[in-house]
Amino acid sequence: MISKRYRNALLLAKTYPSADCYSDDVPVVGKFNLKLKKNSKLCTNIKFDLAILKTNQTIREKYQISVQNRFEALGDAQEVEQQWENFKSAIMEAATEVVPKVKRKAKQKWMTEEILNLMEKRRCAKGNKEKYEQIHKKVQEKCNMSKENWINEKCKEIEQQRKHAPQTMYRNIEDITGKRTFLSTGCIKAMNGDIIIDKEKILERWAEYIRELFKDDRKDHNIMKNNFAGSPIMKEEVETAIKKMKRGKATGPPIMKEEVETAIKKMKHGKATGPDNISVELIEALEDFGIHTSSERNL
Repeated sequence: MISKRYRNALLLAKTYPSADCYSDDVPVVGKFNLKLKKNSKLCTNIKFDLAILKTNQTIREKYQISVQNRFEALGDAQEVEQQWENFKSAIMEAATEVVPKVKRKAKQKWMTEEILNLMEKRRCAKGNKEKYEQIHKKVQEKCNMSKENWINEKCKEIEQQRKHAPQTMYRNIEDITGKRTFLSTGCIKAMNGDIIIDKEKILERWAEYIRELFKDDRKDHNIMKNNFAGSPIMKEEVETAIKKMKRGKATGPPIMKEEVETAIKKMKHGKATGPDNISVELIEALEDFGIHTSSERNL
C-alpha cells in the first residue's frame, strides 16, 4: 500500500475491524516519520554575450561610457572595500543595460515543430487506443531520426572547430554528452551562508570556527591550538590582531598599472565567474579606465 521510496518512513500500522464507519472496508491507520528536504534556491549568475564586446565597437564604447559615468556618480569612497563595491556595481549595472544576455536554449535541442505537432495529435487521440499507438510509433521514429541527425551535425562542427575554436568545441561536446562540470570556488562562508571577502571578517570567522570546534563542557581556555608547527596561538593575540587591523586599508605597496595589465593578460577567457559575477572580459573591455581604476585604488 506504500511506495518503496517511503517504506522506511512507516513506523506502525494498525487495522480497526470494529470501527463503525458505514463501509465494508477495514480502516488502516499508520504512523509515519517523514524527513522533508529543504528546497534551496539556486543562485544563477547572469550570462552575458561577452563575445559581442570584441566584435561590436558601438556596444563596447557604449559600455565603457556607461561604466565610467556610473562609477563617477557614486563618488570617491575612502575605504577600499567600498571602492570595489562601487566599481563592481557600476560594471554590473552597465553590463545589464548595454550587453545582451545569452538566450536560454531548450533542453532537447533536436526537437522540431513537426514532432511537437505529432505529440499534440497523440494527446488528442488518447480515447482511441489503436490510433494512439500509430501516432506514438511515428513520434518515436521522428525523435530518433531528428536526434541522430542533430548528433551528426554536432560531430561535424566539432571536427571543424577542433583547431580554430576550442571553447565552442568543448561546449558542443558537453551538449552531446550532457555532462557539466561544476567546480567549487573555495570561498569562506559565514554561519548564514554569505560569502566573506573582508580580511577582518575572515579572521573572525576562523576564530569562531576554532572555538566551536574545540568547545566542550570544561572551563574556557585561553589557549587556541593550531594544527601547524610552532607555538600555540593565544586567544588574546588573535583578538589584539583583529583590533589592530584597519578596516578597508590595503596592505603592502601600491599596485602598479603594469602589474594590472600583466594580470589581465594572464587570465584565461571564457571561464566561469566567481561570487561577484565579474568576468575578465568585462574588465578588459574597459581598457585604460579599468586598468587605471584598479591600479590607482588598489582594487
